[in-house]
Amino acid sequence: MLKKVILGLEEIGYRVIAVVCDNNSLNRKAMKMFLPEPKLSPVYPHPAHQDRPLFYVVDAVHLFKCIRNNWLNQKNAVTCFFYPRFELSNNEVHPESKMTASFKHLRDLHKEESPLLLKSGYGLTLKALNSSSFERQDVKLVLQVFNPHVAEALAARKGHTDFQHATATAEFIKIILRWWSIVNVKTPSKGFHHRNVYEEPMSNHTDDPKASFLSAFITWLDVWEFYRHDTGVLTQETFSALRLSAQSLLALGKYCVSELHFKYILLGKVQADPLESRSGQYRQMAGVQYHISVHQLCET
Repeated sequence: MLKKVILGLEEIGYRVIAVVCDNNSLNRKAMKMFLPEPKLSPVYPHPAHQDRPLFYVVDAVHLFKCIRNNWLNQKNAVTCFFYPRFELSNNEVHPESKMTASFKHLRDLHKEESPLLLKSGYGLTLKALNSSSFERQDVKLVLQVFNPHVAEALAARKGHTDFQHATATAEFIKIILRWWSIVNVKTPSKGFHHRNVYEEPMSNHTDDPKASFLSAFITWLDVWEFYRHDTGVLTQETFSALRLSAQSLLALGKYCVSELHFKYILLGKVQADPLESRSGQYRQMAGVQYHISVHQLCET
């Protein structure tokens, strides 16, 4: 079915260069079928022209929520991730240095500051820290956890006995925030207005810091997965999807600027948001239901 849709779009004049979807097992299985020997890959031969690439991108919004959910679901004493040190200043990964990111510190921070009028961890809410299954679908709550104000508030508590892993937790938040800044650029001027080079579009500059970070991010994931801990790590599916998505976005960016001669590419446009928005309209028209049937979809 997916192959028919791609070929149909090509026949009416569209040029399909990527497939974007979440990390559902059915989606992974469908993409594997583009190779004679089914396997996951960031790039597949295009069904319309075998010499053209077809990129497979896992939706960044879905992955962003998966990282938060994985962290929230840790069963160790202080809800921790144990990750390798990643120096953001030079994109160096240190496998020998293990860091601890504690979700409990975020809850402690909120508890400490909730009675205060002025809060250093601005934006952090109880709902973001204790989300229900339904609320975990809301990316706004994820942005309250991965928040620069929260990272700075934790960093300021370095040395406090109640915040033993404050610095490492702040660093982890900053790593994920930088990844999110790069993959969520939807306007050419976003980085200019925010004075953040990582929120600028990916371009054809050989020293593009966004490409350098994504390459180092892939290495960081490889090292982290190699630890093979029973707890304090992402799930196997999330590791695989994050790595594959970073690889495909790097390759897609290079293809668009070098082969298609784009001046830049907005990676935030390579998401499933428009489809999710349309699905939301169908749910509203079906009586504000989250799970709707095929029959209800056709009626709306």
